Amino acid sequence: MLSSLEKRHQMGSKAAEAILKPQSQPSRRSLPKTAPPVEKKREINVRIYPSKMTNNNNDGTDFGRLVWVTDPNEGFVLARIQDISHEGLTLQLERTGDQIKRKYDEVFASEEDLAKSVEDNCGLMYLNEATLLNNCRIRYAQNKIYTYVANILISINPYQAINGFYTPEKIHEYRGKSLGQMEPHIFAIADKAYREMRRYKQSQSIIVSGESGAGKTESQKAVLRYLCENWGAQAGPIQQRILETNPILEAFGNAKTLRNNNSSRFGKFVQIHFDNDGQVAGGFVSHYLLETSRVCRQAEGERNYHIFYQLIAGAPDDLYKKLHLAPASKFNYLSGSCQMFAHPGAKIEVPSERIAVQEFARDTMVDDFSDYRRLAAALKGAGLDEKQQIFIWATIAGLLHLGNVTFEESVGDSKGGCRVQPQAEESVHKAAELLGIEPAELKMGLVARIMQATKGGVKGTLIRVPLKAHEAAAGRDALAKAIYSKLFDWLVACVNKSIPFEASAQFIGVLDIAGFEFFAVNSFEQFCINFCNEKLQHFFNERILKQEQELYKTEGLNVPVIEYTDNQDCIELFEKKGTGLFDLLDEEAKLPRPTPQHFAQAVHTAHKGHFRLDTPRKSKLRLHRDMRDEEGFMVRHYAGTVCYQTQQFLEKNNDQLHNSLEILIEQSAVDLLRQLFEQTAAPAAQVKRTGGRLQAASVGGKFKSQLVALLEKLQSTGTHFVRCIKPNNEMKPWTFDGAAILTQLQCAGMTSVLRLMQKGFPSRTPFAELYSTYQQILPPNLARLDPRLFCKCLFRALGLNSQDYQFGMTKVFFRPGKFAEFDQMLRQDPATMKDLVSKVRIWLVRARWRKAQYGAWSVIKLKNKIAFRAAQIRRIQSAVRGFLVRKKYQKRIRVYRNSLQLLSRTREMIEIIDKMQESSQEKWSKTVQGTTQELESLVDKIKRSDLDEQIERAVQCYEMCVSHVDKLILELKQQLESDELAEVERKRQEQLALEAREREDRERAEQEKIARKKMEEEREKAQKEYECRLAEQQQMEQRERQLEEERRKKEERERLDAAVSTRIATADGVQLAADAPSTSVSTENSTSSKPKGKYDLSNWKYADLRDTINNSNGWFFFYNSHIRHIVSDVELLLACKEEFHRRLRIYNQWKSDNTASRDLPPSRAPLAVYNESSTIRNNMAPHMNPALTLQRYFKVPFNSKTESTKNPGKMELSGAPSGIWFAHFNGQWIQRQISVKPGSKPALLIAGKDDLLMCELPLDQTGLQRRKGAEISATDFETIWAHYGGKPLPKNFRVVLMGDSRWKVPYRATKACEIASLMRKPCFSTDSRGWSFVGGTTRSELLAQTLSLCCNSAQLIVLIMAAEFQQTYCIDFNGWVSGTSTAPPPKQIDFNSQTIPQLIYTKASSDRVAAVFEAEKQSMTFAKIVTEMESLASGLLSTGLNPGDRILVCGSNHSQVVICALACARAGLVFSLVNPNFPNSQTLHRALVAGDFRCIICFRAHQFEADYLNSLLLEIAPELMASRKGDLKSAKLPKLTHVVLAEEDHRHAGTFTLSEIFLKSNKEKVAKLPNYENWSSHKLACLQFTLGSSGHPKLVALSHYQMLNGARAVVTAFGIQKEHVLACALPVFRIAIFNLVCLAPFLTECRSVFPEPSPLPRNLFSCVSKYKCSTLLTNGAALRLLLKISQTQRVKLSALESVLLIGDRVSKEVLRLIELQAENVKIVAVGYLLTETGSIPIMGDQKTDFTRNVGRPIAGYETHLIPLDGSEGKIAPGGLGKLLMRVYYGSTFMGYAPDTSGKDKWVDTGDVARMDVDGNIEIVTHSADLIFDKNNCLLEHWNVERLLNQSELLKGVQVVSTGRGQPMTAVCVPRSTQNQVAYLKDELRAMCRDHRFPEPEAFAFVEDFPRVHTKIQKYRIREMLESGQISVF
Repeated sequence: MLSSLEKRHQMGSKAAEAILKPQSQPSRRSLPKTAPPVEKKREINVRIYPSKMTNNNNDGTDFGRLVWVTDPNEGFVLARIQDISHEGLTLQLERTGDQIKRKYDEVFASEEDLAKSVEDNCGLMYLNEATLLNNCRIRYAQNKIYTYVANILISINPYQAINGFYTPEKIHEYRGKSLGQMEPHIFAIADKAYREMRRYKQSQSIIVSGESGAGKTESQKAVLRYLCENWGAQAGPIQQRILETNPILEAFGNAKTLRNNNSSRFGKFVQIHFDNDGQVAGGFVSHYLLETSRVCRQAEGERNYHIFYQLIAGAPDDLYKKLHLAPASKFNYLSGSCQMFAHPGAKIEVPSERIAVQEFARDTMVDDFSDYRRLAAALKGAGLDEKQQIFIWATIAGLLHLGNVTFEESVGDSKGGCRVQPQAEESVHKAAELLGIEPAELKMGLVARIMQATKGGVKGTLIRVPLKAHEAAAGRDALAKAIYSKLFDWLVACVNKSIPFEASAQFIGVLDIAGFEFFAVNSFEQFCINFCNEKLQHFFNERILKQEQELYKTEGLNVPVIEYTDNQDCIELFEKKGTGLFDLLDEEAKLPRPTPQHFAQAVHTAHKGHFRLDTPRKSKLRLHRDMRDEEGFMVRHYAGTVCYQTQQFLEKNNDQLHNSLEILIEQSAVDLLRQLFEQTAAPAAQVKRTGGRLQAASVGGKFKSQLVALLEKLQSTGTHFVRCIKPNNEMKPWTFDGAAILTQLQCAGMTSVLRLMQKGFPSRTPFAELYSTYQQILPPNLARLDPRLFCKCLFRALGLNSQDYQFGMTKVFFRPGKFAEFDQMLRQDPATMKDLVSKVRIWLVRARWRKAQYGAWSVIKLKNKIAFRAAQIRRIQSAVRGFLVRKKYQKRIRVYRNSLQLLSRTREMIEIIDKMQESSQEKWSKTVQGTTQELESLVDKIKRSDLDEQIERAVQCYEMCVSHVDKLILELKQQLESDELAEVERKRQEQLALEAREREDRERAEQEKIARKKMEEEREKAQKEYECRLAEQQQMEQRERQLEEERRKKEERERLDAAVSTRIATADGVQLAADAPSTSVSTENSTSSKPKGKYDLSNWKYADLRDTINNSNGWFFFYNSHIRHIVSDVELLLACKEEFHRRLRIYNQWKSDNTASRDLPPSRAPLAVYNESSTIRNNMAPHMNPALTLQRYFKVPFNSKTESTKNPGKMELSGAPSGIWFAHFNGQWIQRQISVKPGSKPALLIAGKDDLLMCELPLDQTGLQRRKGAEISATDFETIWAHYGGKPLPKNFRVVLMGDSRWKVPYRATKACEIASLMRKPCFSTDSRGWSFVGGTTRSELLAQTLSLCCNSAQLIVLIMAAEFQQTYCIDFNGWVSGTSTAPPPKQIDFNSQTIPQLIYTKASSDRVAAVFEAEKQSMTFAKIVTEMESLASGLLSTGLNPGDRILVCGSNHSQVVICALACARAGLVFSLVNPNFPNSQTLHRALVAGDFRCIICFRAHQFEADYLNSLLLEIAPELMASRKGDLKSAKLPKLTHVVLAEEDHRHAGTFTLSEIFLKSNKEKVAKLPNYENWSSHKLACLQFTLGSSGHPKLVALSHYQMLNGARAVVTAFGIQKEHVLACALPVFRIAIFNLVCLAPFLTECRSVFPEPSPLPRNLFSCVSKYKCSTLLTNGAALRLLLKISQTQRVKLSALESVLLIGDRVSKEVLRLIELQAENVKIVAVGYLLTETGSIPIMGDQKTDFTRNVGRPIAGYETHLIPLDGSEGKIAPGGLGKLLMRVYYGSTFMGYAPDTSGKDKWVDTGDVARMDVDGNIEIVTHSADLIFDKNNCLLEHWNVERLLNQSELLKGVQVVSTGRGQPMTAVCVPRSTQNQVAYLKDELRAMCRDHRFPEPEAFAFVEDFPRVHTKIQKYRIREMLESGQISVF
């Protein structure tokens, strides 16, 4: 685990090894291994756990906590937490003491009292499937088979009768009781259904579901009995007949299966209809899918329908003989099982000669002998006379004899027919006799079938076709099934006739249908049954989970969204039109020769890869794996995976008889038998024509249509659910199989319902209905209230807890069980009701008094508001009076102020005197004093003068004083100048000495540059290695995500496959496959794959990680020639921290999911921290990223929580703060936190001790850095920490030993130990940052050199560890820090030495779209760009241009503009991009001459004609019209030889068109293009025009290196990646913009989109929406327009993630709109085009004050401030200075065109800026715009300009001066021409005075300012002032 570190330790001393050795895990007290006691009660096989949970852990963490873990046998067992990892938990079983591992989703919290049981599982503290199972286990052990989950009843079959459980007394107890008032019972559900039917006037349905043998039939009978006993007394015999339907339906529709002795082999929906008075009016029975195949064959161990055995066992002797009956073993149709049933302890009354198996099976529900008698009585009660009963018995007996008819092949028959075997002749006669058919006819109909010819011969001729033996047997069975099926239909119809209803108001229906079935062999019956259960489960999900949550949302209840498993895909697998399993089966039946093999193959082909369907060989059972794919298929149902064998699917799906058998029945002598087939003939709707013949609907089709009708009926009724659970597979009484029950609970969706009902409100009632329900029992003064107010008063008066109910929009909702309490409180005795009325009256009085108080407060507020407005009016009047007075005395005041200003100039004279020599001071002091006294006297006279004549004299006196003061100051300056001459000579000598020192410094700096270059190379290599590892890690994470998704699907498949296969193997004794696990839960080795990386920490224990981090303050780092030795150790520590907190995040998520109050926000941090959680990857190597070790402090309030209305399920903040949370982050991870909440003691937590209670998120994911106002200072945090009693953190330290291989490791280790012993001694001096350095040089020199070298190794170490460790001790053996080392220092900065063509060709073969030009409706791939670039480059060179020539490209955002620029770079030409909208020919001429351009390419100017630029050229030089193409000659443009027009329709002599250039290209010319691979990356590539706002534009020279790496710097700073789409709303003629949007696709493979750029990007909104742009490059105007359009159209820009503004301030309004309309924007940055460079080295982000134009240099650039006079010196933080920029690392400034041979390291941007202590830069103005007064003092004109621009009288103001010492002039653009100049001047000067800013000495007024590209040209304003074009006042 510490591979690299340990190898170095082995070479060192023992002391170093001891320090670096990881500490062992602390010993822990061993956990008890005693098994919990088992409580036994009445031989009930249920495990009971200890009642109290103990925690053996004393350290305050969760280790030792008792939890439930999955178990293959018991479902869940108890265990204690031992350790946590990112994959799961390590636990110790409480019973055996074994240590196991489980995933987090397989571990659940347990109740504190394990013996606690509740009637409603929603009452449990921890709601999960483990506590649900344990509660059911405890109640089952207490003989309580019923349990609630809110309104849903769970019923566990006891397999034994419970005395007194369904008696009439019990029925009476539950009548009228609300759910929850009594013990859970099926009667409570029935009563609830009845009461809701009466209350809501809506029919109700009770859906009883569960597996076969779970007790559904008995539950249905209990419901029917309850309803009939309570409300069926007036129905008379109808009530009894309804109850007696069960014996009839059970006898003919139930049978013994392997899972259940009384299994319903059909579905029935029994409806009890009620009249308007709520009394039983009648009933109706609907049935579905009778299993007719059971009549002919049964699985081994199963019986036929009960009626066959009941008839044999109970028929009277005469009937027995008349029907020719015999023991069951004599009949082939009863061969599955011949065993009879009897009640336990009952006497056997069946005659012995009728018994085939002497030993009877005992069952409490089935007794063949007594059931026959009950059946006969029930038939009689249902209205069947004796004749009809005889018909039934004869038909049943006839079927038994028909089954004994066997066949053999007829050897002598030439047609290949068969005949009845001789021994079966008697059976034929008996069957014929009982069915009323002639024996010969019966025999003939069985061995042959009749066909009617449709072609050939006489139409209608009957043809007799002999049958094979197996075909005859199939026909016999089909006849038997048809007769039994129609007999069953007839019986149900008879039952319905016996329970008629004339008028029905509503009904209550009880649905009992065969439950989910699975056997070793599953056929068509299980296929249909399980599909039906899939539909019912989906209905359950829709009704309980989906519709319930939709109701909560509609009513405005804050209930979080509950996820559940949807089985819609499984339903579509069955019934999807065309490809569904039912349709495929029907299509197979239509084939000429259908086979089950072909059907199975069609199923696998149609649904290949479907999650729900698979081949049999994937089964967990060995029996199924032996099957071939064409023999069956597996379906993964909601309850588990079932393998179906398709052998008999076709015949079971077809229940149509052939004609001979139908004719045979029609000839029967038994009328009732004939009527069966006549009445139940297939209606026309069920018959369809296929291939020229009629075909009846299939069994599956009929079943689907019946199921649709059933579900429609259920949808129209209110529903109640009873979930029946089968406790074990052996049908043993009171035996609790935890694993089997857990599977059933999971498949029934109980865990999802449990979570929903615990958070939801299952009981609800409308306000009006609640009002009408209780109005009668309340006094009149309450009954008169409005329904809503009534409910409010009622609840307040009852004192109900507000957590138990919520008011919706139209209903009041109750928590589980709370409606019963509410109902019971209302239905009390009169005395209690009187007290209740008193409480309500008191509450009403208080409520009305509060309203009165509010009214009084409102009146007082209104009175105060009126008084406030009166005061403001008086204030306005006062201001007006003052204005009038000032206007009257304006001249006097102006003279007075001017005199005061003149008097203030005496200070200037005094300052000059102070600078003079002493002799001169004596000479001039008295003169200055006299002048001052005269001025004071003048001011005094002006104050006292009242008459106008005196004021005029004062004005004259003032003018004389002005001239005198000016003259005096001039003389003083002359004197000062003479005094300074002597000082100049002295300074000259000092300057010579200073220059000598500077030469020495330059030489030393050159040496440092060489060392730094070598260091950069090494650091670049390290960074590239890290980026490669990072890319590999990202790819691995992507693969892991895919594998995780596949793993989840595989686990779901495994769970479903194992859920059924394990139970089949247990119940049926079928062998599991060798590789099949016996359970779906994970074992100790079932963890996921370990994370791969440099450090594999998956095997580290939680305690090891924690101890490693806590003990890291004693680590020593050995620096041996390469920085990676240090980095690896730092990376190890970072890896430990990341792994440690990753485990904490996963574990805390598990705790949150298993908390007792999951609706409360986490207490570890405010909810805002978790809601802002986002994943942000830092792409910088750890050893280069100082952000990983910064100390940051935050303060966030705790707020209350509600559910988000925009994102259901996500919680949002609301309400007032409920506490404050303080956090100290050490790098990315929290170090300390304070939680202060009202009413509780402040919690002070420290990392390493209280990690489980602290915020586990890294800083980048908390959103705190982007949260405004959240960050606080370290002092604030430390003050609060100390205030609440927090102890100071111990100071950690590290010792870093630097040196190469000359210094051996043992020596360094020994030296480190010596330093460790000297840590507390004063020889180690520490500066303010806490760094201490030893060796090589003094501390002050060391710090100065360290901070001056940007890539110095010492600084690198400090960046890594300064914040992580309070003290870092650095021992320099080689003297690298002091600059004396010759060894190469490591590199840091990443750069690339490619040229533009090299970059472009890296994507030459890519078909990925690189750019989209929306205005042209054109998309360009990388390959297309390269092709067009090569064509244009070769074409340009073909016109006579040579590499190195300069090209001026005049165009904007057009595809060919981009191609032109790239083509120039490919051809070796130097290009320059410029705006085509030249204002005049002079500007164009100046641009062409400035760059010595040989060629100009003209694109259309947006606001001019297409020929505009060519017209300007001819205006400059008309002779160009007569010149020859490629050889233009002009005196004014001597360098220009080529003019290229992009527009095709405007050709002129001497000009090329762009098409001509392209046509000159061919493959040969492309192949001859210059070889770019030998070019230097520092070759000149581009000339960039400066902004031209404060001076004439200049051309900045840029190399390939600077362009590419400048683009890379911005792309990196802005985080642009491959998946991003970049929308450019700015023109690309700015090279900085071109670099970003045109080169970024080649750098990152992102996509650039160009909307139409002028005048505003009109289609920007559509582009951003259409292409889902994630990054936007824009200016302020375009951004505001985009956001306004988005707001107007109400369309959110959800795809937008980042916004980059160029050169604009950002207002708060824009920031608010971004947050509102583009809610996913994480980055808003502002880049600045520096005046002289035009690049973007400064960028602001969310940490920046956008309104002040503040930013930081992006990576790769350096900035520096020097004094304004250009001298050397330091600028204090916040001081003004000239902004210098160092071009991209590894390059130099090439200078301005035309000369581009400069090699300067620093370039003067021309901007004046401020820089704060953090490196933030605020650009104030340009150096050419600075204004100095006559005294050479700087005037902060920008403040004046900003102030005056706020005036409502002006559109804009520019403050300028024509030269040093010249007046400061405010050039204004007034809003209205009606305002007088004098008035405007006075108002503007008054504004300056009010803010104590210098007043402009002169004013000028213009209509507008001269501009270039919206930028105001101040130099033009100055020129206009100097030339007199602007009048000055």
